Amino acid sequence: MNINAELGEHRPVVDVKQLILGEFTGENARLAQPINVLNRIRREPLFVVAGVQLLDDVLYNETDMPECREILFQPVIRLKFIDEVDLQKPTTTSFINVASLRIGSGYQEHLEETNRWLNFLSALSAAQLSTSERETVSDWGKGEFQNTVIDIFAGNLHIGDAVYRKGFPQTSRDNLEISDINFGYERLSVAIKSNEKIHPDVPSLSDRQSDLIRTLTLLVGSGILPSSKFNPGRKVKQLIRILDQYTSIDEMIDFYYNWWSKFTRLPLKLYRVNEIIADERFKT
Repeated sequence: MNINAELGEHRPVVDVKQLILGEFTGENARLAQPINVLNRIRREPLFVVAGVQLLDDVLYNETDMPECREILFQPVIRLKFIDEVDLQKPTTTSFINVASLRIGSGYQEHLEETNRWLNFLSALSAAQLSTSERETVSDWGKGEFQNTVIDIFAGNLHIGDAVYRKGFPQTSRDNLEISDINFGYERLSVAIKSNEKIHPDVPSLSDRQSDLIRTLTLLVGSGILPSSKFNPGRKVKQLIRILDQYTSIDEMIDFYYNWWSKFTRLPLKLYRVNEIIADERFKT
């Protein structure tokens, strides 16, 4: 099944990014620049898995806190989904995490911002919205802290969550409270039937192969090259080696390179991404 056909080609294309920017940036919130997908603060996970990692310097090195809420479109890598890939949901190993982040704003402001997102999505005629709440405890390497999580669904599709993180440990100042409201961009696009083209039309490729090309384009474009000398490079090498050997993938790399470039700056040029993947793919 083609996800773009499923949405109906007659519907106008909606630029979800511009809608979000128009609604949520302004005097009290600014657009933040995404970080490279290589995790530079901690050894694990290898790659950035959530937009909240924009705050890693604040959380781990205890640098100055942002003065206002930050809106972020952060490419992320979650390789744990490699056996669950389904482009129609979509469930992928790489996607855009839309994050609305604020440190020290208080729980009431967090709830108000969460309701603002829910109202925004309702106004876009998203599938029937519903929420559920749960309490969790996390430890990101500096000690335990508490989370109040509001899971957000559009129909049966989990599209995001609004998490209030309380008591993140600090040594040079009081422990932190974090408002972390985040969504999967591609799932938002599906939920509001935006018709934004998320994947190219290549019926000969399986979902898993298409997903591998998407993720590798992001990894290599971000400057993470196949290598036997460090763990991220080894992971890239492994992923390239399970690409199908008999299918031309240049056009798909082009598509995904342009997709990621809508949200972040890829330091490697497109032709280099194609060359690097091809060189590793056809090594004997």
